[in-house]
Amino acid sequence: MHENNRKNSLEHQGQILREARRDSGLTQEELSEVLDCSVRHIQNIEAGKCDPSFSLVRLWMQATQDWRSFFSFLQKPITPCLNKEI
Repeated sequence: MHENNRKNSLEHQGQILREARRDSGLTQEELSEVLDCSVRHIQNIEAGKCDPSFSLVRLWMQATQDWRSFFSFLQKPITPCLNKEI
């Protein structure tokens, strides 16, 4: 059940980030240049296949001037670390 929630969270965040990029008029290629990452990484984030770092989301928000992506990232559930000493 937890894995499904995480998948849905990543897909939802990817959708918000994709909308922010599109609304700003940037292509995936243009955004990848601004963020200094691969187009494939942008595609995977937008498809909900990977979890972007906090710093990447912050840069994405700055590039698109869309705060929705930033606040969505801050609201995502925190996955507990299992089997790790604190």
